[in-house]
Amino acid sequence: TRNGFKSLNFSNVEQVGSLFLGAWTNGSASVVDPYIGTTQQLNLSALQFMPYVVGTTAEKNLGNHMTASYSLAGSSATGAGTLTKLNIDIDLNLMPLVTVDMAASLANINYTAQLTKAPLLDISFDKKFSGFILSGDGNGLYAKSSNASLCANEQCPVTLSAFLSGSDMGVVYEIFRNQTAIISGVAALSGNETAINSEIDPKSLPSNLEGKYSVAFKSTNNNINIANNSNLA
Repeated sequence: TRNGFKSLNFSNVEQVGSLFLGAWTNGSASVVDPYIGTTQQLNLSALQFMPYVVGTTAEKNLGNHMTASYSLAGSSATGAGTLTKLNIDIDLNLMPLVTVDMAASLANINYTAQLTKAPLLDISFDKKFSGFILSGDGNGLYAKSSNASLCANEQCPVTLSAFLSGSDMGVVYEIFRNQTAIISGVAALSGNETAINSEIDPKSLPSNLEGKYSVAFKSTNNNINIANNSNLA
């Protein structure tokens, strides 16, 4: 944000747990993509505001039979529209599963989106979890509207980018209609962890990560037929 005499100004800064929310305005900055090395210029007038959320990077261990649950604690929107609910649960399996329940409103019209235990495929190989990106095309995260004509087939694509910070989560969100972001902004979520293995039979055999596995399946679908297997992960 340091760019000579026209550096970006900060507006409406607030702290939520380990996160800071605010907006940039009235200035310029260079935006560098660290992966492909490109540089773009960001220029905002005194009437333009770009929300941001910042925090210290954190990680959680995977495969520990825990669920991390986060709920909305603060938000800052881009222009019109308000984020009214955002709950995110993550099953910290070796392949994490994420559940999203969100709601937003704009001009007295409500938008809601739900996603249940979607697998997060893009994870690190060190069994650590620090964040994720969800999208309509990639993960099936779509919103429906109280005015059905605004979301064709009840599918307004939603994009969520999230990162862990302390015991909190920072999120950037966008809800799209006709390829245009109609509600967008940043959010701070507070969270906690709970065990998810309370329903596991204590007589179940232990599993390990050395090539030998034991597995227990529980299903309410009587049509599922599971044969004996080995080398399961």
